[in-house]
Amino acid sequence: MAEFGLEATNNSNVVTVSNNSRLLVFSERGTVRVRSSNSDTPGYGSITLAKPITTTATPEIFVKVSSFNRTSIAVYFTFIGSPGNWTGFKVTAAAGSTNNLMDHTLEYVACKYSDSPSSEDYGMELYDETGSGEVIFNSTDSPVIFDRFTKTWTHQSTSNGVGRYASGKSIATDDFIGVSGFDRGVVFFGIADFAGVELLNSSARVLNITINQNPVYQLQDPSMGQAFNFCMPICKFPASVYG
Repeated sequence: MAEFGLEATNNSNVVTVSNNSRLLVFSERGTVRVRSSNSDTPGYGSITLAKPITTTATPEIFVKVSSFNRTSIAVYFTFIGSPGNWTGFKVTAAAGSTNNLMDHTLEYVACKYSDSPSSEDYGMELYDETGSGEVIFNSTDSPVIFDRFTKTWTHQSTSNGVGRYASGKSIATDDFIGVSGFDRGVVFFGIADFAGVELLNSSARVLNITINQNPVYQLQDPSMGQAFNFCMPICKFPASVYG
């Protein structure tokens, strides 16, 4: 903590703005269509951001299901670009088993850590405490307000080598789920072949994790009734504020 600087807290005494850290803010929103070319193959979609995100840290992507033509959706995400020039992301959806071609639409909100000067003549700007001159807050940004977080995941089922772990969270139609932890589907789960986030199950909105479990993983973690911790944020982004 610096001897001098600025710190703002909310009604719950939680620090919301500080010269010690950047603030996660809204960048843009849109939709991505996820389709398959065959009925039994994965579906794909991609987005080029309207404006590249120039932070070193990867963007934070939040998604919700807008429309679907299958009863289950499990996906993972791959960022396009590199530190300082993130230009978009790709979506890969699990093939599943059905006769129709996949055709889903996800609404997304892309967020970044504040890094740009204010667009207005009046307001407030806060700069990095190191003296680098980098903007870490400006009053024209729209900060992300976190609604809740996942905490514990419990084993729900394993079928054909795919394990499903439930968050226990009820997902509303206006809930956006932070999915950046599933870049390339392998970030957290080590020796599993891949992992994805399940957004829809039996046509109901859910927040589950699916893990394609190779034999080694299953031997090490049978997970019958056991739980593990993995944090994912759930937020609401009303268009009137984050438009």
